[in-house]
Amino acid sequence: MTPQQKLDQFVQDVYLTRYNRFIDDLASTDGATEVRKTYRWTNMFLDELERETDNDGRAMQWNFARNHNVDLGLISTANQVFTLPAAAYKLVIDANRPLTITQAGTQVNSFQVVDAGQITKRTDIATEDRVTVPKRTLVFSRPFKDYEIGGHVVADTIDKFPRLDAADPVTSASLLDIIPYELLVLGVAKNATLPDIVQGGLSPSFAQKYAALLDQVKLENGDSSSADDQVSEDLSYIGGIF
Repeated sequence: MTPQQKLDQFVQDVYLTRYNRFIDDLASTDGATEVRKTYRWTNMFLDELERETDNDGRAMQWNFARNHNVDLGLISTANQVFTLPAAAYKLVIDANRPLTITQAGTQVNSFQVVDAGQITKRTDIATEDRVTVPKRTLVFSRPFKDYEIGGHVVADTIDKFPRLDAADPVTSASLLDIIPYELLVLGVAKNATLPDIVQGGLSPSFAQKYAALLDQVKLENGDSSSADDQVSEDLSYIGGIF
């Protein structure tokens, strides 16, 4: 199946979910309009999925969009500025997967990825090395040290989902192999039906089906054979006699 055929099938599946029938001719004026509308609804749904949260209210870090140990660049100066790669949506936020600095493949330091409000300029308190990402620019809690210069900044990233674009069917169709297909179809159909719901129509059953499937995908995303370890604060910097 060619990329364009996969996209056409996706449009038909969304339409079938909404109306229980197929589009007679995607090349017709009405068919082309449905294709454009489906692409727009899909791209808006992807914005929603990227910002989805887990049951604890934390941002989802979808495994199907995750990359481990991405090289963000070589450190040349103490105050060098790094930016997220164009394909990346954000850095992974996980106490067990900090941003690291490596020399010849060996880790020499690590920075915890934190909220922008947790980066401080105060010098009267001891803090761990931290990094935050406002406006896609990495801001570190301190300048790089001499032994870090010449090393590589390495971190886990979450990719942006490819958006649908009629002019680029190959990249567009790659989306269909990233996100669980049924979740994508139901999510787009759910959002495309919102205007009818607002006007007083009944919420269709596929909206509930989507919600149930989303919960299942979230659970699969967090599957693990080990429980999370509690991360305790390092108090080794405290000195003196008590």
